[in-house]
Amino acid sequence: MSNREKIKNIEFLRFVFTILVVAFHMFATSYKLIYPSYAICTQDGRLCVDFFFIISGFFLTLKFNETESVLDFVKKKIARLQPVLIFSLAVYPRGDAVYTKIFSAIFCDNIGFTMQNGGNCWFVSVLFWAMLLYFYMIKYYRPQTVNLVVALTVIFSYSFAIHVTNGRLVNDIRNYAYIFNTGMLRGLGGIGIGYFIANGYKYYQNKVSNKNMSIAKRIVTTIAEMYLFGWLVFNLCFHKLHFNNNIIFIVVFAFLFWMFLVRKGYFSKLLDNNFSAFLGKYSYSIFLMHMPVIHLYRLLILNKHQDLMVNNHRVLNICIPIVFSVIAGMLTYHLVEIPGWKFLKKKLGIVP
Repeated sequence: MSNREKIKNIEFLRFVFTILVVAFHMFATSYKLIYPSYAICTQDGRLCVDFFFIISGFFLTLKFNETESVLDFVKKKIARLQPVLIFSLAVYPRGDAVYTKIFSAIFCDNIGFTMQNGGNCWFVSVLFWAMLLYFYMIKYYRPQTVNLVVALTVIFSYSFAIHVTNGRLVNDIRNYAYIFNTGMLRGLGGIGIGYFIANGYKYYQNKVSNKNMSIAKRIVTTIAEMYLFGWLVFNLCFHKLHFNNNIIFIVVFAFLFWMFLVRKGYFSKLLDNNFSAFLGKYSYSIFLMHMPVIHLYRLLILNKHQDLMVNNHRVLNICIPIVFSVIAGMLTYHLVEIPGWKFLKKKLGIVP
């Protein structure tokens, strides 16, 4: 697989769980009071962010280029992440002090030495620094050493985060013992899991990927794929899981992720198409732009036409912000993300 090739069904997962983040933020802000018994997204919906860390760790490891310098890696991440980040901060009128937005724009949210939570921008800061740390380790240390350090990092990160949040993982992101930030710990743990999945996938491709499966085994695999996918969507959206340890979501997603990678079931094969790749490419812009959309929708629609939208058009009132978030993400991708990438690529002297 070339460095530019995407795994199309994984892009579908990225898009679906981005939409679940949009739904979570709708019900965590605008909708939690007006639809108290009609919520479609539980508090666990924010765990989708952890899935993005796993996906990022996987592609970091799978596409690792040992000839790339640390500086070149930093340049590429800045060009990839910063244009949409800055644009979203500029258009989202949260009332934050300008200094807070500056911290967000330079990737300093929730990494230990700041005190604010930058909304959904915290994910970008954690992603940047955690990816840089893993890139450095993979580049300069022996694989055996990296394996040990990553394994210990995953164990410590999730163990610490699980216990200080009483099993929820998704409680308010904050610092413990002054430097251990739960957002950063989730990022380190997720990217570490992605690292091991990528190494397993490399072995699978080289050793056993050509082995055929019987139709019966493929059907059983398909049922497992659909069950795991449905279990995640149902329990992240429609049902509060009565189990006080959210690490189960991480485990289930890791299994689903692996099954989509090896594509032995019909469900994962069906979703391995160009349309999935088309949807997935907009995920980052949708993720960062959905909060401004939700904010504007609340100001322009909910606050002015609450009787009409809340009482008479409940389903429509849920679908409109999601659709608008997708549209905003698509426009931002073409008008900001890609032009920003090309501009910074030229200015920073990034070599393809």
